Amino acid sequence: MNLTIPVQRREPRSGPADPQATAWRRLNGLQRMMVRWELFQPLNAAHVVELAGGISAERLIAGISTAVFRHLAGPLEISSSGNHLRFVDWKTTECPTLTVECRPSLLQGLSAVHAILGQQLNIPFPEGGHWPIRFHLVTSADQRSFLVVTYRHAVADSRSISALLRTLFRSARSEPDPTDLLDLAPDLHQILPDFQRWTYPLRVARQLWKEFVHGAVSWRAHDRHPTTGLVVTGGGEDNLPTALLKETARRYQATVQELFVAALLDAFAELLPQRSNRLRFGIYTPVDLRAETVPPVPEAFGQILGGYTLRLRRPRSASFAQLVKTVTEESAVVKQQQDYRLYEQHLRFTSHIWDRLPEAANRLAGPLIAPVAALASNVNLGQFLSEEIACGQILGYTRFTGTGIMTSMMAGLTTLGDAFNLTMTTRDDLYSPEEMHTFRRHLQQRLLGQ
Repeated sequence: MNLTIPVQRREPRSGPADPQATAWRRLNGLQRMMVRWELFQPLNAAHVVELAGGISAERLIAGISTAVFRHLAGPLEISSSGNHLRFVDWKTTECPTLTVECRPSLLQGLSAVHAILGQQLNIPFPEGGHWPIRFHLVTSADQRSFLVVTYRHAVADSRSISALLRTLFRSARSEPDPTDLLDLAPDLHQILPDFQRWTYPLRVARQLWKEFVHGAVSWRAHDRHPTTGLVVTGGGEDNLPTALLKETARRYQATVQELFVAALLDAFAELLPQRSNRLRFGIYTPVDLRAETVPPVPEAFGQILGGYTLRLRRPRSASFAQLVKTVTEESAVVKQQQDYRLYEQHLRFTSHIWDRLPEAANRLAGPLIAPVAALASNVNLGQFLSEEIACGQILGYTRFTGTGIMTSMMAGLTTLGDAFNLTMTTRDDLYSPEEMHTFRRHLQQRLLGQ
């Protein structure tokens, strides 16, 4: 059953002839490459919220309508060049409908959600004007309700989707609607101080060369299983204690993010013990640049991200404490020099090269030049959704991200109140279910200090 969401059309800010309402906006480097990677495999992500009882379908639809109206001026369209984005002009284009698909399931708990995610993470969003979000309301066999929000990752990051959900839940409990309307985030060159200093091209060239050299000797997951190559999710319901996670990080004198990266490196070395001494494992981690934007861009759709990749070995003779220390030291250098900002320019340069190569070369060369074993995404929603937790609207929150052709695994750590969840997505031709189970168990043990 589908429930149609009545999305109100925004009035132009400067009158009926406002040309900025549907103007093309430049995509940043990360977005441009994500659009190009989508040519081979969808780059979707999903947030899953377990709902408390008492939210009727009518209230849910009203909340979604309010949230979409506030956060998006309309459906989106990406240019044929893959370099620009705009809102669709509702006057000249038939607006696509936005619906909530309600699905009862015979499976229990999050198993019901994984069945939906196995479809949604592999279904691309359409070309032309489209809503970059899809909604599913899933009722499991044990009468638990989950709202699944699947989104096109090239035009939204985790923070913007969490903000949309926060607006949804506050509207559902009849809080006053925010008076301000949000827009697409500006290009990073416009909102980051000193982003185009004259030294940046030299630093970008130096870092790119370093990335290629280290990438040449980094481990790459190979297609070892004769399956479909589709994105798959795995794992049960964690709800592991946040206090124990923080205590483990304090014990190693590291942040939770640094502990997470080190645990991933350790888990990969455990997965490939026969060669791990000689291999570098590239772990990419995103950095939210909102704190550095002027003026702040807290909730807008876009990719307000930088990032960096650590390519480290895991010597068998070294302890896990030494590995955490190495990750902490390497991360500190990157953050002190603000090199994570350059990731956007790396990908802007890469997009120019991509457009000049044939499709077969991009498919082969992309994963080979700078292979990434995993992406580590750590998000703490405890404070951001504190009111929703306090009033009992949200019982759980998990995030899943498609891998694309560049990354063999996406690992997400999501903290909500007293508990955190660990999610992993990969392609079914890269790892077996048994390998993923072993990897996940080892990762949990490291995070909990076991």
